[in-house]
Amino acid sequence: VLGQTFRFDDLVAMSGLSEWAVLEHLDLSLERQLVQEISGDESLRFSHPEIQHVLYADLGALRRRRLHRRAGEVIEERVQPEAGRVAEELAYHFEEAGEIERALIYSIQAADQARAAYANEAALAWYERTLAMVERLPAEAEGDHRPLKLSALGSMGDVLALMGCYDEALAEFDVARKLLDQDSLSDDSVATYRLADLYRRIADVYERRSEYDRALEWVEKGLSSLDLVEPTIEAVRLYNLEATVLRRQGKFDSAITCCQRSLAIASQIKTTGGQRAMGRTFYLLADCTWRLADFEQALYFGQQSVQIYQQIHDMVGLSEAHKILSNIYADRGDWEKAGDTLERSLSLKQAIGDIFGQAS
Repeated sequence: VLGQTFRFDDLVAMSGLSEWAVLEHLDLSLERQLVQEISGDESLRFSHPEIQHVLYADLGALRRRRLHRRAGEVIEERVQPEAGRVAEELAYHFEEAGEIERALIYSIQAADQARAAYANEAALAWYERTLAMVERLPAEAEGDHRPLKLSALGSMGDVLALMGCYDEALAEFDVARKLLDQDSLSDDSVATYRLADLYRRIADVYERRSEYDRALEWVEKGLSSLDLVEPTIEAVRLYNLEATVLRRQGKFDSAITCCQRSLAIASQIKTTGGQRAMGRTFYLLADCTWRLADFEQALYFGQQSVQIYQQIHDMVGLSEAHKILSNIYADRGDWEKAGDTLERSLSLKQAIGDIFGQAS
């Protein structure tokens, strides 16, 4: 149950026996060459994967579930307060134990961790697994887990969009939109913000597909759904995306106006999300002023963008900021800096699996 490789202390905790009693059983397994000690570590492994598979298959369903639950509890207790470090392992054990609600806590963490590491395929697999687990919950528990379901759907869409799978991304966003449309009928401001953010994600896919009119339609839907009196990160992101689309259409002055609105709001949001959005705004200002041949201003904005993205360790934003700086340096005739910044941009885009960015 603990897998092909397992820790001695986990085995002791699961067995309920003393260390010496467990060692006696292990000595017999070692003598028969069923397991091997791992040098320099208090861990062991089965001598061949097939041995573990056969032993596992021989367990009855009830015993298997009980053992998985105990394994999850033992590992969870051992790694506290940093259970997230082994989120994949804990999600697996609790799911196999039928403890779905406990498994969900760790499956969404595993998905988000994979996404943060730009392990896109692994992230998609864990988001899909999370959604499948939500569907296994009783109907009366669906409402309590709706935020988690919406988070998984939105994140899946984002990963798919990053990978260039636009139709699939829109399909995930559409499922999330139908759920949020129901919530937004209430006076719940959180649901309203989530809906506005989802509209922005949909618009972003259309922008990536060069369907600019459709992108602007979804941006307008997002802005219309918000109360723009209070500063919100959703409004900043929507204005940034509107500026992005207008820039694509060659409407640079209008794009700069959107950026100014965005900066006015972002400066009031003292969070990492606010910094990230501001980094994007400075990037857009750099791009627009560069295209208007105001290279000094463009260089300032580009450097501001790089500085912010470096502070918050945003590889996606940093790749874009380096790319625009490369263009600015090239038009200034500084070919060495242009080459260096372009190389940094491409290396980052390759590392994060940004298909769209590498192609453009």
